[in-house]
Amino acid sequence: MIKVLHLVSAMNIGGIETLLMNLLRENCNQKLLKFELLCLYDHEGVFDQEIKKLGYPIHKVKNPQIQIKGIRYLVRISRLTKFLKTNMNDVDIIHVHISSSISAFIPILANKISGINKKIVIHSHNSDGEYKKLHYFGKEILKKMDVVRVACSQQAADWLFGPESESKNKVHIILNGIDTQKFKYSESVRQRMRQELNVDNKTVIGCVGRLAKQKNHGFLIESFRLYHQTHPNSVLVLAGSGPERNSIEKKIANYSLNHCVMLLGDRNDISDLLCAFDIFWFPSLYEGLSLSLLEAQSSGLQILCTDNVSKETVQSDRIHLLPIQDPKLWSLKTDQYINKRTSGSNTCSMDIKNTYRELVNLYHLL
Repeated sequence: MIKVLHLVSAMNIGGIETLLMNLLRENCNQKLLKFELLCLYDHEGVFDQEIKKLGYPIHKVKNPQIQIKGIRYLVRISRLTKFLKTNMNDVDIIHVHISSSISAFIPILANKISGINKKIVIHSHNSDGEYKKLHYFGKEILKKMDVVRVACSQQAADWLFGPESESKNKVHIILNGIDTQKFKYSESVRQRMRQELNVDNKTVIGCVGRLAKQKNHGFLIESFRLYHQTHPNSVLVLAGSGPERNSIEKKIANYSLNHCVMLLGDRNDISDLLCAFDIFWFPSLYEGLSLSLLEAQSSGLQILCTDNVSKETVQSDRIHLLPIQDPKLWSLKTDQYINKRTSGSNTCSMDIKNTYRELVNLYHLL
């Protein structure tokens, strides 16, 4: 049986981590691969306990306390090198889940220096990011590396490996997957969740995503402010946590929206929460292939979404692409699509079983 070491930053709630959890659960069902996890940060992750209950080993590399970024980067390489050399001689593949080229060099160099020389899979999960100058410099070096290239969409491939004209036939596009059965709409769940949230008679606009600049919550709140002016019975429900929470709270307070905006934090019942929504807003600045959008489509929700998401994200006629320069347009379009959920149906074709099967096939080719 092929043994794969999945390398991530930490197993907290996020797109990469949620996809990986979906794969771990699916592997428990099919048992075609042997998985282990390695986190580059040593704090307790949200998913750590579930991973252990599923029977997967999860390893941590001690986080450097040095504040100087360049030195911290080198210490990370050194510690990962030592771990791989000591513990991972029997692994077949190291699967690295990242969002920028600079992150890729830590496992690539550690694999080389340790002498274990395992197959490295570099998996791109985003289509933009911070530190662009460093990223573009690293991308040119990455083109020359002997690694297996995987991306969740063509946009994500372009971001990490170069435009399609350069990377064609060199990148494996493996679409993200979700448990589509779990995210089917339920009227009884809707009624229960709306009672729990105390929004029984409200119009509920929802969004699920990390509270980070990428997700563009400032625009979302501005759009909701305009909508709420003409629809005072509306509420905005945000699920997720992150570094922008304080600034989001300030904006909500400045607009005097505290009474109608709910910040729920991280949730483990997103499938139930989606049933309570009347429409889903997602004004993210960039995405690789958003699991939140797949989940919302699978739940039958009408979705207003930024028009720069990857084409692979659009899996139904319920997702409506809009520019993010005009919050008034989002407010107006909400009236057009709200409460038009496709009850009880599931047209989202991106099932985790497909993603898992494609990964199994890829691993056997290496």
